[in-house]
Amino acid sequence: MNAVSLEPIAGPYGQLVSILNNDRALCEQLSSISDPITPDQFTARNSEWAKRTNTDMFAIVLDGEAIGMISLSHIDTVAKTAQIGYWLASAHWNKGFTTSAFTQLLAIAKGMDLNTVRSKISKTNAASRAIWKKHDASFAETDGMDSRRSLSRTAMRDGNDGARQVPLFIVHR
Repeated sequence: MNAVSLEPIAGPYGQLVSILNNDRALCEQLSSISDPITPDQFTARNSEWAKRTNTDMFAIVLDGEAIGMISLSHIDTVAKTAQIGYWLASAHWNKGFTTSAFTQLLAIAKGMDLNTVRSKISKTNAASRAIWKKHDASFAETDGMDSRRSLSRTAMRDGNDGARQVPLFIVHR
């Protein structure tokens, strides 16, 4: 398997726009995507959202091609918390790429001295739940529909030595 890397999103990232406009399986999972977007709209919406939510966004890149996106949002340096969100082109699902990107983003979160990261996922999204479980996330029910998962410093491991860990917390809705 080829390794993925994370690259900060600056500009329209046409490959990501194409995925969002053409990947029906992904769009069904995202449910918030309804109409095609232009590269300018992609850039404007992401820039506005990133400023409003104190977000760092990254393209998930494989062999020089953007295949998805991952973000660390709602970054609160006082509370030392943030949220994680991600999506990947369906052609690349179940190949470990999201897990790799997620692990890289956890390293970024640790480098920012964050103590907890969290997110919401559907209880039926087994692949996403598995990624968080690999990092010892905890899950908690909220309303039967979504899951909130969170990693604390005790769960975000550096390599194999277990040093500098960050906890996870997950709420199922």
